[in-house]
Amino acid sequence: MPLDTAEKKQNNWWKLGFGLVYLTAAILLARLFWDGLWLDKTPQPSDSLPRFPGCIAFALSGFAFLAINSIPSKSEDFPYKYVYYYPVLVLLGATLVFGFCQMFESSNGYLFKFIAYPLSFAAGYLVDSYWKMATKFSGA
Repeated sequence: MPLDTAEKKQNNWWKLGFGLVYLTAAILLARLFWDGLWLDKTPQPSDSLPRFPGCIAFALSGFAFLAINSIPSKSEDFPYKYVYYYPVLVLLGATLVFGFCQMFESSNGYLFKFIAYPLSFAAGYLVDSYWKMATKFSGA
């Protein structure tokens, strides 16, 4: 019994291209700021900015895995939200994680890379559900 065309799942292989582009951007960003990513001492506030590209790189890699993971999905046209909408949300998530981890003295030093980078990866991977989480927590 064949499935109706509305129920079929279509492989959206263009998402693989976007995932690879964002993964390449994450690797290039991490490579450019490699020395600043792995600081072991607590930096001065003006010296902690090289860690921010690390948060962005991990968030971009999380989003790349989300894009690649969502290849077998419902049929949809080419969405421009992968170009305009999601990158802004990925940067917002990475900025919030960076600011949150820089705020506390205990996570500002040696523990920064163990807390901020996995949280940035999770923020990038969960970027598709930001709106659902915001409406759930606001009670709307």
